[in-house]
Amino acid sequence: MPYKKHLRIVLLFSFLLISGLAFSQAYIADTIVIPYGSKEIQSSFPVNTFDYREDQPKTISVFEKKKWVFFPVDQIVNLEKSLAISFENTFNKQTLKPNYIVDIHNFYYKMSESTFKRHFKLNASIELSELQTNGDTNLMGVFYYENYNTQKAKDSTNLGYLNAIDSFNLNFEKDLDAVLSKKDQLATDENFHFRRGFSVAPKNFYTSVDIYAGLNFWGFDGELWFSSPEPDQKFKRTARMIRYMHFNNRQSVAIARKVNYLNYRISDQWLFQNKHAFLLGFNKWNDISEEKRTMEEIFMFQLTATQKITYNLLDKKGLIAGIGLMEEISYIPYNDPIFNIGLVGTLGIKF
Repeated sequence: MPYKKHLRIVLLFSFLLISGLAFSQAYIADTIVIPYGSKEIQSSFPVNTFDYREDQPKTISVFEKKKWVFFPVDQIVNLEKSLAISFENTFNKQTLKPNYIVDIHNFYYKMSESTFKRHFKLNASIELSELQTNGDTNLMGVFYYENYNTQKAKDSTNLGYLNAIDSFNLNFEKDLDAVLSKKDQLATDENFHFRRGFSVAPKNFYTSVDIYAGLNFWGFDGELWFSSPEPDQKFKRTARMIRYMHFNNRQSVAIARKVNYLNYRISDQWLFQNKHAFLLGFNKWNDISEEKRTMEEIFMFQLTATQKITYNLLDKKGLIAGIGLMEEISYIPYNDPIFNIGLVGTLGIKF
C-alpha cells in the first residue's frame, strides 16, 4: 500500500533526525582561529610561560551553535599560536632573558548569548614565580581572574573574543607591574585576586544545609554547587536548592534552579553572604478546612533572601558554618501574600 511506503519514509527520516541530534556533536565540530588579541601592550616583562591546562595548547573556548536549524555543532575557538607562546610574545616583546616564570593552570572563556547581547566570561588561574641566579625558582603567588565582557549580538563572535582578550591583557599588564614593583611585600595585596606566597587552589564542591526558625515556622534548605577560587574581595556564585518549610496549617517543598550568592570576603576566615532566589513549591495542607482548599492552592511561589556571616577559610577545604537572618514572601492562589522572617544557621563542608 502507498501509505505504508510513505510511513516507512517518515520513520526513516525521523530516525536519521534523532540520530543526528544525538550524535552530531561527537562527529562534527567547526574551528574558529583568532589572534591573541588585537592591541599591543605598552610594557615588556621577561617571562617564560608554561601551559598546564588539560585543553589543547591553542584552545581557549568551546561553544555550541545550531547548524541547519536542528544540528548542534561545537565551535572550537583556537589561537593562531599556542597560549604559552602567545603570552611570551605579548609580554616579552624585547626578547629579554627571562627573569620570571608564568604557569597557566586555567584559562578558559565561556560564551553565552541573550536576545541582544553576547557574553564572554574568563576564568583563569596563573602562577607567577621568580628565577633565582642559581637557577632555582621562588613562587611569588597566583593571579585569579573572573572577567566579564559583553558585545552586541549582531557583532561577530571573533570580535567579541578579541575584545575580551584585549581587556584581559590590559588587566594582566597592570597586575604584573603592580606585583613586580613591590615583590618583597609578603602580605595579600589590595589587589585581592593576587594571593602572595600560595600555589594554585583547586575548584571546590560545596554541600550545605541552612536551618531556620521563626515565630510560627521552621525549615531547612539543602544546597549543592561548584566554585572556582575566589577572584576578588567581592564575587558572585550560583547554586541549586531544595527547601522544606513547616507551618501550623501546612507543609511545603520548593525548588530553586538558580540561587544567587553575593559574597564579600571580610578576612581569610570570614565571609559575608547575601543569598536570594525564586522558588516554585507545593503545599500539603493539614488544617481542619483542608477539604475546602482548591486545587490551585497546592502551588506556592516564593521569593527568599538570607544574610549571614560564614566561617569559610580562604582557598582551603573543610567545615563551613554561619549565622544570620532569613526572609521570605510567598504567594498561594486565593490567599493573601505571606511574609516571614527568622534566624538561620548554616552547616556545610567544602571539598
